Amino acid sequence: MTSRIFHKSGVREARSVIKDLPASSEMTSRIFHKSGVREARSVIKDLPASSGMTSRIFHKSGVREARSVIKDLPASSEMTSRIFHKSGVREARSVIKDLPASSEMTSRIFHKSGVREARSVIKDLPASSEMTSRIFHKSGVREARSVIKVAAVLTVYLTGGR
Repeated sequence: MTSRIFHKSGVREARSVIKDLPASSEMTSRIFHKSGVREARSVIKDLPASSGMTSRIFHKSGVREARSVIKDLPASSEMTSRIFHKSGVREARSVIKDLPASSEMTSRIFHKSGVREARSVIKDLPASSEMTSRIFHKSGVREARSVIKVAAVLTVYLTGGR
């Protein structure tokens, strides 16, 4: 019955009860799936970041509503990868700076967003890396002036990584 009530009313009417629900329950999952993160801020902060449910919530709501949680997620997790893939780098500035530059996930983020949002990170990338080559190939030289002065980068860019 409680499940039915929540399913109909969403989280708005159930604030006093939802805080006591086990985060892993199917019912809670359904509530969050319907209402998004907006109404569940007080509960979502306690959810295990690796849970399938949290992944679903973030996939729907993006990063905007999850700033207080995303900062604690392991950067290499598949869930974080999905969040960044959807939202780009704009909402993840506080997290992306700690990502390993050589990771496939970082590569995907840069591939989507270009260099504009990644200035603070790109300066630390190894100039000869395949990822750097891809970034420059997509964004051109304009956004990479502070890095491209390195001869190796220029070579990688001009040859297209070949």
